[in-house]
Amino acid sequence: MGDLRRHSRVVPLGFAAIQVFRREGLGLEDLVIKRQHQMHMTARWAAISAQHGFPLLAHEYLALFRRPEDRPTTAAPDRQPADEAHEAPSAPPFDRTVTPGTTVWSLPHAQLEAALPALARRVFGQRESVNDLLFLRAPQLLTHAGVDPSATLDRWLHRATRKLTPGGILAIEARDVRLAGVLQPLGLEVCRALRRQRGLRLREIIAAVPQEATTRRTPPTEPLTITHRYLLIASCDPAALTL
Repeated sequence: MGDLRRHSRVVPLGFAAIQVFRREGLGLEDLVIKRQHQMHMTARWAAISAQHGFPLLAHEYLALFRRPEDRPTTAAPDRQPADEAHEAPSAPPFDRTVTPGTTVWSLPHAQLEAALPALARRVFGQRESVNDLLFLRAPQLLTHAGVDPSATLDRWLHRATRKLTPGGILAIEARDVRLAGVLQPLGLEVCRALRRQRGLRLREIIAAVPQEATTRRTPPTEPLTITHRYLLIASCDPAALTL
């Protein structure tokens, strides 16, 4: 499932579809980011994106679900994301003059952490102000078992919004995690929290992925290693904040 775009803003159809299945009681086993290549309408939409100044939608979601009664009795072990499990191999220097034009940002694995804030400001910030974009990383509390992501994110976003200037941009980095063998789609949870927050409007969902392979192929009995992360972009609506 892929996202849509209306009035230059992303419509998170992929996350919405995943949430429908979760509400029906299916467990999310894995969530794969699928990059689109050589699509029939790519050339047309690339021209439209360039004309209106928004990134070309270039990724879809491949979600794998499991019915609760089908889950193995032995839970799969927790696995750290690849960028935290071990040091990445050496990568060529990141070209800071490059401005990504799609919703998939492929960066050297060793430089993902440092490059994302700078890229977010370059692509979505306004040149006349260096303080118009607030870059945040989703709270680490979300990676703890038993934490309610909705309530935690609502409180966290409410405090974060106070630091955002009227008309500014909020960029949040989030990563899916695996707790007790179950995938927790924190990118989806942050997206839902942004849409609940008064005064914020979701603009873009960026998938950031490493350029190089950072892990070996996992055995069929083990879950996939999580290597992607999200950058969720929202704009601050001054009128809504004053209501």
